[in-house]
Amino acid sequence: MEFFCGILYPNCCNTSTVADAYRWRNRTVGNRTVVEDGYYYLNNFDNILNSFVTLFELTVVNNWYIIMEGVTSQTSHWSRLYFMTFYIVTMVVMTIIVAFILEAFVFRMNFSRKNQDSEVDGGITVEKELSKDELLAVLKLSREARGAAADIPRLLKVLSQMERNEQGTVVFLGRRSRTKSDLSLKMYQEEIREWYEEHTRKQEQQQSDGSGAPATQQPPGGRQRSQTIT
Repeated sequence: MEFFCGILYPNCCNTSTVADAYRWRNRTVGNRTVVEDGYYYLNNFDNILNSFVTLFELTVVNNWYIIMEGVTSQTSHWSRLYFMTFYIVTMVVMTIIVAFILEAFVFRMNFSRKNQDSEVDGGITVEKELSKDELLAVLKLSREARGAAADIPRLLKVLSQMERNEQGTVVFLGRRSRTKSDLSLKMYQEEIREWYEEHTRKQEQQQSDGSGAPATQQPPGGRQRSQTIT
């Protein structure tokens, strides 16, 4: 707006190839007056509102070369660099944003179609039981670690409550919302199970061909108990 303010007005670009788009002229034909108006002089940078409308029209590629040629004819050919850069950056950014929105929408639509239960709309909670010694070890690590000073008062408060109530253990309850990874694991859990079983069979076959005994493996998801918040 600071560079291009006041340079676009009616009949401003008579020496350019887009002169008709900026022409404003009235002439008498017989008994009536005919107005030749190109209206593109309204796309200017005189104030912030006009600048916003002009940049929006450049974003949606509404004859952007006419605005560029009009500004170039009134300034210099270096003005093309601004419009070219704005167009390329806008095109790339808008494409990325639209791609993310469409990808999230399609994933959610496929997930809702495949899973009809209402549990997925809730979060995930994990219970962890700690003894007093483990809590003291966590407190010691929090004092040594950087950025964990905010957890120390809460740990001291929990320890004081345990001593006051003569408790030997305490249960921490962690909650968080479901991420796309969680939804993907639930959506493709059958495929993941098949992949794991196939991988296990291949490993057992390789170990049976050799001299070593097959090692026992724990299936994924069997290490931690969790439940879904409804």
